[in-house]
Amino acid sequence: MGYGGQEQQIRGCTDKTALNYNPNATVDDGSCQYQSTSEVYGCTDPTATNYEPRATNDDGSCTYASITDPNIVYGCTDPTATNYEPRATNDDGSCTYASIDDPDDDDNNLLTGTVAMISGDNRIWKMISYNNSGLFSYVEAGMTAILSDPSRGYFENKTIQELDLSAAMVTLTSGVVGAQHGDELDFSLDTSQQVPDDEEEPPTPLENPVVEVGLNATLEDGWYFASPQWEYLLPDLNNPYEGPYHLMQDGTYMIGEGVLNASHEINPNKIIIQDVQATTDSADVEDDIEEEMPVVDYETIQDVREIVSDVFYKLWFVGHTLTDEQILSMQTTIRDGKKQTGRTEGEPLVFYKKDRNTLENRNDLQGHNFEQICQDIFDNEISTDNIPGKFTIYEPPEEPTNSPEGYIEPNHYWNLKKYIIRYTNVPTSYDVVIAEELIKYHDDLLPPDIDDTDATEYF
Repeated sequence: MGYGGQEQQIRGCTDKTALNYNPNATVDDGSCQYQSTSEVYGCTDPTATNYEPRATNDDGSCTYASITDPNIVYGCTDPTATNYEPRATNDDGSCTYASIDDPDDDDNNLLTGTVAMISGDNRIWKMISYNNSGLFSYVEAGMTAILSDPSRGYFENKTIQELDLSAAMVTLTSGVVGAQHGDELDFSLDTSQQVPDDEEEPPTPLENPVVEVGLNATLEDGWYFASPQWEYLLPDLNNPYEGPYHLMQDGTYMIGEGVLNASHEINPNKIIIQDVQATTDSADVEDDIEEEMPVVDYETIQDVREIVSDVFYKLWFVGHTLTDEQILSMQTTIRDGKKQTGRTEGEPLVFYKKDRNTLENRNDLQGHNFEQICQDIFDNEISTDNIPGKFTIYEPPEEPTNSPEGYIEPNHYWNLKKYIIRYTNVPTSYDVVIAEELIKYHDDLLPPDIDDTDATEYF
């Protein structure tokens, strides 16, 4: 069976005495050609597995059993051939070449080598050998490569969907049927091919090269892996990082040495972020400064995100500590055999739904308005000392809303109260809803009496 899921038939000359004998052919197509004289071409080496005793002229087709020497690998050893095998130690005469009659062929653009399936996903392959690394920069998604395994009669065109050249990884649009973890295939790719335009496809992301290498993180510097709970925008203070790292053009710091000017995809699990507060606490403070000038101590947009996030935390929690009743309303209990949000003092606590000092909603510290705020600060180079003064808490009038319980009790109604952090940098202004509170009122109580009000806050 071939990788394609069915028996692969190869047509050609199956007569070993013919001039154009094809050892890979399984069906004779009548194309065999012979010398008009008594000369017979074939393998004349008696130690070869395909020794031809009738041969008078050696045609270079001899093959040998590799079990006699595991270090011997047979294949095409000519780098200019289309099926060049860089691992081969002995040439087996199988080299093939592009037709010189093809005006569009250019051997200098042909990238060849071997790929290996390194996981259980038959779409993902790693280039383990190649003839010219200088052609890497010309490879792009959408190109078509020829995958082959002559020993199994497998030849198939495959389109590249994604690639990470820094790791020599390629993801295909469709998998190789029948391939298994550890399998290897030959590949050939014309790097001069034009990728077809597709108006429905999203625009190709801009390159994001490595701009600084040779960096080293220490525990004293306060570097941490990015937290997946905060969409990788804030550091995970429980997961410090120590070791080499590099800087991307967009301001992202990633672990590993990195290769200068090389572009690669951003792996969220390899992003590290420096804790601004830790570096501030450990910095030396200069005394006797007669006049302090405004300081812009951030370098990237990621630095601004961290500063703005700190402002959000401080601005909210300075004046908004939850009451005991509000804490109970956010805790989960078991009532009538079901999990219920909101409990009384006498009911068991199952788990905290929200921590009282955590902004749980990920949209609070991301999204369009949050990014616009950070970009405005970065573009206008607003000093770090002046950033907090750009924010205020705004509480708009309450709005009627539906009951979260699915029904409305007699003489009761619900209002929604929003807490908004507003950023103002004239003439620019953005609002971010930082918390919402559902308030249950008894009829004819305006303003409501505290004993007759049930409130639940959602962050």
